Amino acid sequence: MSERSLIIVIVMVIVLSVGLAMIRWTQKASEHEKYYVFSEHDKEGIKYDTSEVLKLAKDVLMKAKVVREARDEHEVKYKIVYRGQEIGILEKFIELSKVKIGGVFGSPSNPKLELIYEGKRVGHLFIKRILEVSKS
Repeated sequence: MSERSLIIVIVMVIVLSVGLAMIRWTQKASEHEKYYVFSEHDKEGIKYDTSEVLKLAKDVLMKAKVVREARDEHEVKYKIVYRGQEIGILEKFIELSKVKIGGVFGSPSNPKLELIYEGKRVGHLFIKRILEVSKS
C-alpha cells in the first residue's frame, strides 16, 4: 500500500468516526440510552437515564406555564416556565397539553428534548434544567 493510499484510509476512518459520534448524540430518546450533560462548573458531567428524563419532562410539562417574551420588535418567543425557571422554549404559542415530547437532540454539552406539535418541532426543553427543577 502506498503512502498516499494510507493517508486516504486514515482520513476516511477519522471522518466515519466523527460521523458515528454525531449520530449517537442525535438518536431518539425512545431508545433509552445514557447521555451526559456538561457545564462550566461540572467538568465531568451529569449522568442521567433518558427514560427518567422523559418521565420528569411529562410531569413538568403538565404543571408548567407558557410566557410570551418579545426579544425585539420582530421576534417573539414563548418561554416554558416551571417554578420560576425557564425550562424550555416554544416558537409559537401552543397549549402544553397538546405538545408531544420527541427525541433528544443538540450537543453533548447542551442536550434538549424536542417538543412536537402536528408532526413538526415547535420548541424544546433543556434537559439539564428539567433535572435541576425536579430536585427542588
